[in-house]
Order: sequence, then C-alpha cells, then structure tokens
Amino acid sequence: MSDITVADIICEHLQEHGQEIVEAWLREHGYDGLCTGACGCRLGDLMPCTTDYAFEMPDECVPGYAIGEVVTEDGKPVEGEQGALP
Repeated sequence: MSDITVADIICEHLQEHGQEIVEAWLREHGYDGLCTGACGCRLGDLMPCTTDYAFEMPDECVPGYAIGEVVTEDGKPVEGEQGALP
C-alpha cells in the first residue's frame, strides 16, 4: 500500500497544470485575463508573476475583461503594457 494520498495527487497535478486549468476556466467563461487593482495579465501570457517551479497565483487576482491595449503612435502594441482589465 502506498503512502500517497488523493490530496497529494491533486496538489501535484495543480503544481504541474495550475496555470492551464485557470486559463481554460477563463476562456470557458469569456474572460480576457486576470487583474488586481495594480496589474493585469491576459490569456496567452497569464500569470507572469508565478515562478517556473511552482504555481502561485496571488489571492488578489480576479477574472477580468480587456478594455484596451497600449499602443505606439503607429499602432503597434507596447511590450509589457496591456491596458486595463477591470
């Protein structure tokens, strides 16, 4: 008999696939990304604040909608600037 519990399996799966799970849920419910009062991130570049070795989403993050994109005068997106996700 193994010492591994179902909770251990779920935690391991969440660590490996947490970002994908959150992104799939956001897409399914029509959201464009996540936001807090201070920052926002969009689908495709979700949770840049997490580490490569662990899934850690800040508690303040909530689903949000994109309301604009920061662009240069020639209409190109400004890298790292994603507008507001209220």
